[in-house]
Parts: sequence; structure tokens; C-alpha cells
Amino acid sequence: MQAESWQRLAGRARAKGELLGVDPDRFPADFATFARYTAALRRLPVSHQPWPPLPLHDALAGLAAGRGMSYRYRYGHRDV
Repeated sequence: MQAESWQRLAGRARAKGELLGVDPDRFPADFATFARYTAALRRLPVSHQPWPPLPLHDALAGLAAGRGMSYRYRYGHRDV
């Protein structure tokens, strides 16, 4: 995936979306990303409550609703 694709995806976030520690002009060969990523995570606001668990069915429904996305998940002996 190109950096522009990731930036468009981040731009669809409900509140704020951005690439953390990535230089889009050097992506995907921006190996310094791994050094900048931890610092970028630490600059994010602290969450005072953990996210509630996301049921598998809801996660798969969200993936299915995404345009241009596909998934296949095998649960036991049946496809979900």
C-alpha cells in the first residue's frame, strides 16, 4: 500500500487520524519509522478508560461493510 492510501484511510477517522512516526515521502523505505513510532505513541492523549471488548461478530460486520475490503475467518468448521 502506498503512503497516500494510508493517509486517506487515516483521514476517515471519526475524530482525528494521522500516520504515527512515518515520513510519507520516504515510505515504504522509511526505516527510521521504527525509531520514531514509540515517541509518537507517547505523545497521544492518555486514555482514562479501556476500550470495551469488541465482539467478533461486530468486528467482522464492520470489515464486511468496508468498501473494497474482504476477509475470511474460519471459526470451528464453518466460515463466518
